[in-house]
Amino acid sequence: MLEINDVKKESNEHTVTIRKQEHAPAHMPAPKHNQTVRTLRWQAPEYTHHEKTADWYWAVAIIIIALLVSSYYLESILFAFIILVGGCGILIYGSKTPEIFTFEVSGAGIRIGDRLFPYETLQSFWIFYSIGDTKELSIRSDHMLVPMIKIPLGEQNPTELRELLLNFMPEVAQEESLVEVISRLLKF
Repeated sequence: MLEINDVKKESNEHTVTIRKQEHAPAHMPAPKHNQTVRTLRWQAPEYTHHEKTADWYWAVAIIIIALLVSSYYLESILFAFIILVGGCGILIYGSKTPEIFTFEVSGAGIRIGDRLFPYETLQSFWIFYSIGDTKELSIRSDHMLVPMIKIPLGEQNPTELRELLLNFMPEVAQEESLVEVISRLLKF
């Protein structure tokens, strides 16, 4: 289990009254009638941004050129096209600065910006927290196009968030994917 430290004692919560029990999934107990449920709200960048040095761009360019040379020897125009498009995408995405989003966890669901994810569409959650490295809420969703929702916690206290989410959905351990681990190691 991940170690959770109480990194923030300040309260950034509001209260809201639950009038109906329709917000909680069938497998989780709903809050009692008129029980107040905290609402946690915070702002954070959409992803962790790492400043890229000129060496990073040179390394990506060298890898793209090496793959283009291999596509020439393989006589594959499609592979070359995919490498060019993917390489340009990586270079553009690497130079982009993340937007700041407002995140909210309440009795109605989880809100990211203007989009609300009701608890009925969410299966479980897990908080990835490693001091000085990772601080992220991972949610398994019923959506086919968005099966995993990753939410950076910014300055939000992970212990408070966990206590609130346990009222609405189960906590199920998750593993980071290989792509996420590699991206974090490469500071992408």
